[in-house]
Amino acid sequence: MTDPNNDKEIDWSLCTWKGSRRRQHQDFHALPFSRKLEIIEEMNVFVASRQITVSAVTPAVVQEQPHIDPYTGEHIAPVSRARRADDVAAGEAIPTQWREEFEAAARRPLALRMRYAFIHTYKPVLDDAPYRSWDTTAEYRRWCEENLPDWLGYGRV
Repeated sequence: MTDPNNDKEIDWSLCTWKGSRRRQHQDFHALPFSRKLEIIEEMNVFVASRQITVSAVTPAVVQEQPHIDPYTGEHIAPVSRARRADDVAAGEAIPTQWREEFEAAARRPLALRMRYAFIHTYKPVLDDAPYRSWDTTAEYRRWCEENLPDWLGYGRV
């Protein structure tokens, strides 16, 4: 039997996927940064302990995805074909120097990797104001074309 008085203590919003996920985010957000790094390191160790070789899971048949040809606009249906010698699976044909550099970086503590991972590059005009807003996408696109350098990549193709 359930006691109707105990129902007041239960947060029923946590019984949904969305509510449970929100609670997980709140709990993680409340942790100190050092504990978050420890948790991420533990996840890295867990994943590394369960990695398998790529060749063991590389299929003999390749399933190409449906796509649209960028030159003709034609819809290309998915195709199955035998793996060719020029198909490179993940983990194959990686230069030794790249692999050594990656492994050296992977041995560094996560806090150091995080510090090196984010490099701020000044973007002229974009970084000169805290925010901007437009009423329509057309206004935004016009502003980008008139004010931003081409090399930033915000112009129309």
